[in-house]
Amino acid sequence: MAQISVNRTINARVDRVFSTWVDEYPDIYKFHPGLAYSEVKTPAQTGVGADRICYMKDEKNWVKEKIVSVEQDRSLVLDVHASSMPLKSARIYYRFEAASNDHTKLTITIDFKPSMGLLGALMSPMMKTQFRKLVTALLEANATYVETGTQFNPTRAAA
Repeated sequence: MAQISVNRTINARVDRVFSTWVDEYPDIYKFHPGLAYSEVKTPAQTGVGADRICYMKDEKNWVKEKIVSVEQDRSLVLDVHASSMPLKSARIYYRFEAASNDHTKLTITIDFKPSMGLLGALMSPMMKTQFRKLVTALLEANATYVETGTQFNPTRAAA
């Protein structure tokens, strides 16, 4: 299993930062620079069991992930259970820590196992580099969204 971990301090209270990841779970596309769109595929829109699909901007790739654990204002855990990318498995851990009354340290850790056996194992270092870039950009975009309300993608009307 390979792992990457990236963190960032955001100029907002922990409850506000946490809310963007959990309460706005269906709408991660609003601040995720790599996504074109996201939607929840379960009756529950958030909370344990909520299952979403995220469509990448390249219009070819997608990832399906489900909330497996939530601890209010402290943590969120997602399981990647299907993907167009070469992943056998992946788990994403979000840790929210109050750095002060109005600052939050958010850490995202991804544990993943590439598919394709030995070839996947050889691709692991490159995948770690790509995941680290993606997560760094995602944290920056989330900070911008939380601090200024700026969205990276337009809000979509309900179908």
